[in-house]
Amino acid sequence: NKTKMPRTAQGGGIIWGQGTVTITNDDCSSAPQCDGPPTPLTVTFKENPNSTFGADICPPIKVNQNGTTEMVFGITKLVPVTMGKHLTDMTVEACYNKAEDHWQFSFGTVEYDLILDLCQTNIAYGKSHFNYKFVNTVDEISNNDICDAIGDLETAKIYPINYRYGAYIFNPILLAHERSHKAYIENYFKPAFDETNRRIAEFKPKCSEINNINDAKERGKFWIKQYFFEEHEKVLNRYKQDSGEGSVKKKYAWEQNSINNAIIPQIENLIVQLCKKDASCSKCQKYEVKQ
Repeated sequence: NKTKMPRTAQGGGIIWGQGTVTITNDDCSSAPQCDGPPTPLTVTFKENPNSTFGADICPPIKVNQNGTTEMVFGITKLVPVTMGKHLTDMTVEACYNKAEDHWQFSFGTVEYDLILDLCQTNIAYGKSHFNYKFVNTVDEISNNDICDAIGDLETAKIYPINYRYGAYIFNPILLAHERSHKAYIENYFKPAFDETNRRIAEFKPKCSEINNINDAKERGKFWIKQYFFEEHEKVLNRYKQDSGEGSVKKKYAWEQNSINNAIIPQIENLIVQLCKKDASCSKCQKYEVKQ
C-alpha cells in the first residue's frame, strides 16, 4: 500500500520547504491471495516423429562378420531436457497465503518430448535386402501365406527377433512395442515428478523475503527448474542402467519384458484373426478360435 504524507522541514522556526514522500507498506496485501492449495506440476509425454530435432536417431544397420544383420524397425527415445521447450514455456503462478504468511506456487503442465516412430530407412533396407513384407492388417495376407504369417508372428515373441527371409512384419506390433517403452518411461519417471512437487511444496518464502508478485513468480520458476533438473538426472541415470545401456544382456532382458507384458496378447490376437480366415494351418490348434 502506498500513502502520501506531507513533509515539512523547519530551520530556525521557519518552514523552508514542503513536498510529499511515498511510504511503501510491504505487507503483500496487493498480491493475489491464495484461496486453496497449490496446483502441482503435471507432466505429459509427447510423441514426435523421427528427425523432429534434427538427425535421424534410428540406430544404423549393422552387418556382423558372421554374415548376420542387426537392424531395428522402431525407436523410442527420450529427448534430452536441454533440447525440449518445456521448461522455457512452463507457466508459474504465485499467490500469497496471508494466514500462514508465505507464498505458494502453482504450475501448469511440463511436456516431455519423446521420439517414437518407425525407422523408415531400415524398413526400406529390410524390404530390398530381405524381402520383408510390412503390413498393417491380416487382410493383406493371402490365404496361401497364412501359416507363414502365423510363424512370423510367433517369431516376434522372442527377443532378439530372428525373422526369416521374406517374413511378414506387422507395423501395429512394431508400434505397440515402442509404446510399451513409452509406458515404461512414463511410469519410471513419475517418482521424479512426485519428488519435484514435494520439494516445491516445501518452498514457502515469507513476505519479508519476497514482497511482490513478479519476484515471487521468478523465484518460483527458478527453483522449480532447479528441482526438476536434479530429480530428472537422478532418475535418468537409473533408467539408463535398468534399460540395459551398455549391457547387451540387460538390454535383451528389458526388451523381452516389454514383449511379454504388452506385445504377446496383441500378437496372439492377430494369429486368431488369421486362423479365422483359414484354420487349416496346424499352428492354429494352439489358439482358441471362435468363429
